[in-house]
Amino acid sequence: IVEQEPNNSPAKAQRLTPPCEVSGQFFPATEQDWFTFEAKAGETVRVEVFAERLGSTLDGSLTLYDAAGNILATNDDTFGRDPQIVHRFTTLGRFFVVVSSVNEKAAPTHVYLLSASWGP
Repeated sequence: IVEQEPNNSPAKAQRLTPPCEVSGQFFPATEQDWFTFEAKAGETVRVEVFAERLGSTLDGSLTLYDAAGNILATNDDTFGRDPQIVHRFTTLGRFFVVVSSVNEKAAPTHVYLLSASWGP
């Protein structure tokens, strides 16, 4: 899947159906890419950014929110500068994952691949 702009807020979040991969880029610098998906209680989601491992200069960050805007998990660095979140849901609902740039810099080389899948 290719990231679709505008997706810079919860209201404009791009819908995902895990398992999937999304190819994205950060431009302009202050951008955040919002994605949304549905999950059931007891399901575990794994979301991961591949950037540095693919040669990108992006220093990415991930944040997982519930529909009310509460932060459920956040991560900056798991694999070098690439973040990963593994989260088990306790309720049914709509959730959001946000990819952002730690240093709020933008460049043509700030590309990423977001992977979203179910399971541990």
